[in-house]
Amino acid sequence: MSLYHRLNKIKALQKSYSLKFLSVAFLGIHLPVIGLVITLQMARLEDKPWTIVAIVTGVTLVSSIITLYILRELTQPIREVAHDVAEYQNHRRLPTWKISGADEIAQLRRHVESALFSLEDQRIKQEDLAMLLTHDLRSPIGTAINALDLLESSNAEERKEQIDNLKQFLTNQLSFIDVMLQIQKYENLSSGESLDRISVSSVIAKATAQVKSKLDKKDLKLNVDLESDTLILGSETMMTQAVVNILSNSIKFSPTGGSIAICGQTINDDHFVLSISDSGIGMSEKKLKEIFNRTLKEQMKGTSGEESTGLGLYLTKTLIAKQSGTLTAESDGLNKGSTFTLTMRKEFAA
Repeated sequence: MSLYHRLNKIKALQKSYSLKFLSVAFLGIHLPVIGLVITLQMARLEDKPWTIVAIVTGVTLVSSIITLYILRELTQPIREVAHDVAEYQNHRRLPTWKISGADEIAQLRRHVESALFSLEDQRIKQEDLAMLLTHDLRSPIGTAINALDLLESSNAEERKEQIDNLKQFLTNQLSFIDVMLQIQKYENLSSGESLDRISVSSVIAKATAQVKSKLDKKDLKLNVDLESDTLILGSETMMTQAVVNILSNSIKFSPTGGSIAICGQTINDDHFVLSISDSGIGMSEKKLKEIFNRTLKEQMKGTSGEESTGLGLYLTKTLIAKQSGTLTAESDGLNKGSTFTLTMRKEFAA
């Protein structure tokens, strides 16, 4: 057991590394001096000043060397932190500390460990992004080139149809790139950053206005049932985008002539629950477990053939998490509709 851990068992020293350090330094320097004074007093060497100087110098030097050695042992946890940071930089090895205690060293270890795991998480996400871009953009570019080759040998009527198809194809790829850029943007924000009190009614009004043309195109009925204007903690931009994403998903997978319901109510006085339900194709239990994953998924088409990036709900969950909220999904099974539930705080945490 190291000196640091031994000192950590002393209750008076548990919460302060500085106090541990100063205690060792004080005892290491002053105890030998006190012992030396007592020894000299008993030896009665008043008439031998050079002997006294030699003894004092020797004892002080030896006690200082011993104290410095002990203090070096006390700094072992700091060297371990530096070593583990270097291990991560050079070999991507994460620390396996068993952190205990409440002093500055324990806090330093917790902060460093959190930072390293966060860096590793970001690194993995960057690799996932590279994989997604490689997989989802390389093939479409080749498809677009082939389509352009076909245009050269097509007649006027065929050319118009092929141009329309190519335009739709490129529009879908642009949507995919937009989603990826939004994911990168919002993943780098700190949770709870720039939160304010925002109006739920205002968010719903802006979100429904953005999807109105999609609702009309599929003749979908939208029912909204909210409490009188409620304020929640969030970012109006992120919250509106999250609701737009969920509504777009519900529209995409609902049959023509179906319905979508938005309901909101306060629970426990300090949280607001917003649910968005649809009469769409529903989801299997397996699908429910993976819809929020940031992995390459099979891109399902909507009930009218609408394209999908497969990442919209992951982005939505990220948006809600950045506002200190939660997002869950429920479905009774295939062809039984789905319900997405957003839970947001109404007050700042104490």
